[in-house]
Amino acid sequence: LAPRRRSPAMLMKSLNDTLMEHQVPAQYVTLLVTLWDPRARTFTWANGNSYAGEFRDDRMEGEGTFTLRKGEQYAGRFKNNEMNGEGVYTWPNGDQYKGEFRDDTMNGQGEYAYAAGGMRYVGQFKDGKKDGEGTLFTAAGAVKQLWKNGEKIADLSQE
Repeated sequence: LAPRRRSPAMLMKSLNDTLMEHQVPAQYVTLLVTLWDPRARTFTWANGNSYAGEFRDDRMEGEGTFTLRKGEQYAGRFKNNEMNGEGVYTWPNGDQYKGEFRDDTMNGQGEYAYAAGGMRYVGQFKDGKKDGEGTLFTAAGAVKQLWKNGEKIADLSQE
Protein backbone atom coordinates (compact mmCIF):
# COMPACT_ATOMS: atom_id res chain seq x y z
CA LEU A 1 0.00 0.00 0.00
CA ALA A 2 1.15 3.51 -0.79
CA PRO A 3 1.63 5.86 2.17
CA ARG A 4 -1.31 8.13 2.85
CA ARG A 5 -0.77 11.69 1.64
CA ARG A 6 -1.52 14.54 4.02
CA SER A 7 -3.21 17.67 2.76
CA PRO A 8 -1.22 20.93 2.75
CA ALA A 9 -3.49 22.24 5.53
CA MET A 10 -2.71 19.19 7.69
CA LEU A 11 1.02 19.58 7.04
CA MET A 12 0.86 23.26 8.02
CA LYS A 13 -1.15 22.43 11.15
CA SER A 14 1.41 19.81 12.17
CA LEU A 15 4.29 22.24 11.58
CA ASN A 16 2.48 25.02 13.45
CA ASP A 17 1.74 22.70 16.41
CA THR A 18 5.40 21.68 16.56
CA LEU A 19 6.56 25.31 16.52
CA MET A 20 4.12 26.22 19.28
CA GLU A 21 5.15 23.18 21.34
CA HIS A 22 8.82 24.18 21.13
CA GLN A 23 7.96 27.88 21.68
CA VAL A 24 9.88 29.07 18.62
CA PRO A 25 10.09 32.90 18.76
CA ALA A 26 7.87 34.58 16.18
CA GLN A 27 10.72 36.53 14.59
CA TYR A 28 12.17 33.24 13.32
CA VAL A 29 8.94 32.12 11.75
CA THR A 30 7.89 33.46 8.36
CA LEU A 31 4.34 34.13 7.29
CA LEU A 32 4.46 30.84 5.43
CA VAL A 33 4.34 29.00 8.74
CA THR A 34 0.63 29.26 9.33
CA LEU A 35 -2.45 27.24 9.84
CA TRP A 36 -4.69 27.80 6.86
CA ASP A 37 -8.20 26.45 6.72
CA PRO A 38 -9.80 27.54 3.43
CA ARG A 39 -13.26 26.39 4.52
CA ALA A 40 -13.32 28.51 7.68
CA ARG A 41 -11.28 31.29 6.06
CA THR A 42 -8.94 31.52 9.04
CA PHE A 43 -5.27 32.31 9.21
CA THR A 44 -3.27 31.68 12.38
CA TRP A 45 0.34 32.73 12.83
CA ALA A 46 2.71 30.60 14.88
CA ASN A 47 2.90 33.41 17.48
CA GLY A 48 -0.82 33.01 18.23
CA ASN A 49 -2.23 36.00 16.30
CA SER A 50 -5.18 35.07 14.09
CA TYR A 51 -7.50 36.40 11.41
CA ALA A 52 -10.94 35.10 10.49
CA GLY A 53 -12.75 36.67 7.60
CA GLU A 54 -12.68 37.49 3.94
CA PHE A 55 -9.63 37.17 1.71
CA ARG A 56 -8.88 38.32 -1.81
CA ASP A 57 -5.67 37.29 -3.60
CA ASP A 58 -4.30 35.88 -0.31
CA ARG A 59 -4.79 39.22 1.48
CA MET A 60 -7.13 40.25 4.27
CA GLU A 61 -9.79 42.06 2.28
CA GLY A 62 -13.39 42.82 3.30
CA GLU A 63 -14.97 41.98 6.66
CA GLY A 64 -12.92 40.16 9.25
CA THR A 65 -11.64 39.88 12.80
CA PHE A 66 -7.94 40.11 13.71
CA THR A 67 -7.03 38.90 17.21
CA LEU A 68 -3.63 39.44 18.76
CA ARG A 69 -2.26 36.88 21.16
CA LYS A 70 -1.94 39.60 23.85
CA GLY A 71 -5.72 40.10 23.84
CA GLU A 72 -6.30 43.04 21.51
CA GLN A 73 -8.91 42.58 18.79
CA TYR A 74 -10.09 44.44 15.69
CA ALA A 75 -13.36 43.57 13.97
CA GLY A 76 -14.26 45.44 10.82
CA ARG A 77 -13.16 46.25 7.28
CA PHE A 78 -9.78 45.35 5.80
CA LYS A 79 -8.15 46.48 2.58
CA ASN A 80 -4.81 45.15 1.35
CA ASN A 81 -4.01 43.51 4.74
CA GLU A 82 -4.71 46.72 6.69
CA MET A 83 -7.55 48.01 8.86
CA ASN A 84 -9.43 50.32 6.49
CA GLY A 85 -13.04 51.48 6.84
CA GLU A 86 -15.43 51.08 9.76
CA GLY A 87 -14.34 48.90 12.65
CA VAL A 88 -14.12 48.26 16.38
CA TYR A 89 -10.78 47.90 18.19
CA THR A 90 -10.83 46.50 21.74
CA TRP A 91 -7.93 46.46 24.21
CA PRO A 92 -7.48 43.89 27.03
CA ASN A 93 -8.25 46.55 29.68
CA GLY A 94 -11.73 47.02 28.14
CA ASP A 95 -11.06 50.31 26.31
CA GLN A 96 -12.73 50.35 22.90
CA TYR A 97 -12.63 52.49 19.77
CA LYS A 98 -15.51 52.40 17.27
CA GLY A 99 -15.11 54.34 14.07
CA GLU A 100 -13.07 54.93 10.96
CA PHE A 101 -9.69 53.36 10.22
CA ARG A 102 -7.26 54.18 7.44
CA ASP A 103 -3.77 52.79 6.85
CA ASP A 104 -4.03 50.42 9.84
CA THR A 105 -4.80 53.14 12.41
CA MET A 106 -7.63 55.28 13.83
CA ASN A 107 -8.31 57.99 11.23
CA GLY A 108 -11.55 59.97 10.87
CA GLN A 109 -14.66 60.11 13.02
CA GLY A 110 -14.76 57.77 16.00
CA GLU A 111 -15.74 57.09 19.58
CA TYR A 112 -13.19 56.03 22.19
CA ALA A 113 -14.75 54.53 25.34
CA TYR A 114 -12.56 54.26 28.44
CA ALA A 115 -13.34 51.18 30.54
CA ALA A 116 -12.08 52.81 33.73
CA GLY A 117 -14.18 55.77 34.83
CA GLY A 118 -16.89 55.37 32.20
CA MET A 119 -15.70 58.31 30.07
CA ARG A 120 -15.99 58.40 26.31
CA TYR A 121 -14.67 60.74 23.64
CA VAL A 122 -16.50 61.30 20.34
CA GLY A 123 -14.68 63.20 17.65
CA GLN A 124 -11.95 63.26 15.03
CA PHE A 125 -8.81 61.10 15.03
CA LYS A 126 -5.71 61.33 12.85
CA ASP A 127 -2.86 58.83 12.78
CA GLY A 128 -4.17 57.13 15.93
CA LYS A 129 -4.49 60.33 17.99
CA LYS A 130 -7.27 62.79 18.83
CA ASP A 131 -7.11 65.57 16.25
CA GLY A 132 -9.75 68.24 15.64
CA GLU A 133 -13.01 68.86 17.46
CA GLY A 134 -14.62 66.34 19.74
CA THR A 135 -16.68 65.93 22.88
CA LEU A 136 -15.60 64.27 26.11
CA PHE A 137 -18.52 62.73 28.01
CA THR A 138 -18.10 62.14 31.76
CA ALA A 139 -20.42 61.58 34.71
CA ALA A 140 -20.23 65.35 35.34
CA GLY A 141 -21.38 66.26 31.82
CA ALA A 142 -19.96 66.89 28.36
CA VAL A 143 -17.09 69.14 27.29
CA LYS A 144 -16.39 70.14 23.68
CA GLN A 145 -12.65 70.11 23.05
CA LEU A 146 -10.10 70.98 20.38
CA TRP A 147 -7.16 68.59 19.85
CA LYS A 148 -4.04 68.65 17.66
CA ASN A 149 -1.85 65.57 17.20
CA GLY A 150 -3.01 64.02 20.50
CA GLU A 151 -2.54 67.22 22.55
CA LYS A 152 -5.55 69.08 23.93
CA ILE A 153 -5.50 72.68 22.68
CA ALA A 154 -8.61 73.98 24.45
CA ASP A 155 -11.95 73.26 26.06
CA LEU A 156 -14.46 74.95 23.75
CA SER A 157 -17.62 74.72 25.83
CA GLN A 158 -19.22 72.76 28.62
CA GLU A 159 -22.71 71.26 28.40
